[in-house]
Amino acid sequence: MLGSYTSPVNSSLTSAASSSPVLLSPATRQQNTDPPVILDIGARGIRAGIAGHSSPLVDLPLAKDPRGRIKTSVIWPLDLTDSQAELKIRDHLFVLLQEIYYRCLLLDGRTRKVVILENPRMSLVIKRAIAFVLFNNFQAISATFFLSPLATTIAAGSNSALVVDIGWHETTVTPILYHKPLIPGIVSTQRGSSYLHSLVHKALQEAISDKVSVQAVDDFVSSSLFMTPLSSPIPADSAFTAVLDGVTHYVSSLMTRYQPVFSCFFARAQDGFDDFDSIPLPELILSSMRRLGPDARARLSGRIVVTGAAAAIPGLRLSILDSLKSALPSSEPTNSRSSIPIFRPEDSVSMSLIDSLGSWVGASLYITAERDYNLRRTAKSTSLRSRSTGTSSAATFRIPGEIERDRFLTDEEYSYYLYDWTQPTSTNKT
Repeated sequence: MLGSYTSPVNSSLTSAASSSPVLLSPATRQQNTDPPVILDIGARGIRAGIAGHSSPLVDLPLAKDPRGRIKTSVIWPLDLTDSQAELKIRDHLFVLLQEIYYRCLLLDGRTRKVVILENPRMSLVIKRAIAFVLFNNFQAISATFFLSPLATTIAAGSNSALVVDIGWHETTVTPILYHKPLIPGIVSTQRGSSYLHSLVHKALQEAISDKVSVQAVDDFVSSSLFMTPLSSPIPADSAFTAVLDGVTHYVSSLMTRYQPVFSCFFARAQDGFDDFDSIPLPELILSSMRRLGPDARARLSGRIVVTGAAAAIPGLRLSILDSLKSALPSSEPTNSRSSIPIFRPEDSVSMSLIDSLGSWVGASLYITAERDYNLRRTAKSTSLRSRSTGTSSAATFRIPGEIERDRFLTDEEYSYYLYDWTQPTSTNKT
């Protein structure tokens, strides 16, 4: 029942807007020119830093809560139908952002704007929770949600890319064409890092006939998994030495290191019919391409970016590319695991991967360039105005799509519908 959940962290998170601190005046908000804070908030942690830096200054996983106030392994669950979900997300975010602002970055939130990287499928519940905590608890001047795949594309040095983001709860494919997301081509699958961890956890428990901790699974996934191209024979099995919870075990390399990766990202359902929200990654990418026009498909097929924590698994990216190449007219399928061809013989396309420095770096590059441009333009305008009127005013800096703090806290309709970037009519309420 709504209201039955009591925050274990800070009961003020649920306070009404009327009880919040005094709102910043428009003059104070407009004259702020400090580089904004960039937050990359994932289901299991937050990366943060200041725009203009070449990398985030903080990488804070959810597990690093010094006082043990968070009793869960994720900031938000996949299922957000719980009536108390938003309140719980606020609590988790408050703990982590408090650590980031006051212990890591040493910043006063009232002096900075904030840019939040968002997955195109991020729920409005999560976005409202993020904005609520930033505005109520840290009194951010403004907040801007920036599309993560677009930032990844910018960091790849390109204006177009097919971004495959392997997240915790799901993997999302987003086509970016000339800096614009092609919304019909956005598809996702629940075959993400969470599913991979569950498969590895099960394989390790079967191998050693004992319980394995979540931390041991995390360490094993980050250091021991691998994948081979689908056109190559399945690798021969061998014994592998794994240290789990401080104890050394000998496990099957094939069953614990290779098979979970293949089952998670490449294997079809046993009956051959996958659920619409749980299909292998190569088929997900091809499904996105099928929704695009021939020109966009040909351009993006040569600019595929695979990102996310799981993308660092050795051989995974090349295995995805190998499977996709089997869809080209000039390539014959090498085995039954290959994908269904989607290109015509007359199509001139090539499948290739490009590297990216990551979404945080891309956002930093874009925001810094936007900030410098705006400040130069505003300074020039105010200089001309001061010459004609004899008065002077401070330079201003505004980010496109900013959410204003006072408007968010006082206009309930604005706070509920502003964030759905896939609906232009909602964003026009500003």
